[in-house]
Amino acid sequence: MARAGRLPYCAQGCPNKAIYYGDLEEDLATNGKDVVKLSEFIDQNAAYRLKEHLGTEPRVYYIPGHGQDVGRAATRTGRKPATWPWQEQVPGAADWQRDGTEGHW
Repeated sequence: MARAGRLPYCAQGCPNKAIYYGDLEEDLATNGKDVVKLSEFIDQNAAYRLKEHLGTEPRVYYIPGHGQDVGRAATRTGRKPATWPWQEQVPGAADWQRDGTEGHW
């Protein structure tokens, strides 16, 4: 698809435009909406690569998010309460609550 000048399906189909596809040699990347200078984008967003220590030189960069686009602040800890309005409680069914400890319900 890249040879034909098209974005991969994952980048085209991402509803939040969170997947960028680029060329490290040309130093450009796009999500189909924005075009960025890849080296600056990687530096400014604290991008990292998985298993770099193995010497395989991975070419996929991950950018950590803080949830700001879904109503979370980067400085606030904890989770928003989960609500499931479409789910009806069956009489006699067990219920659960988060106890505030990571990994425990």
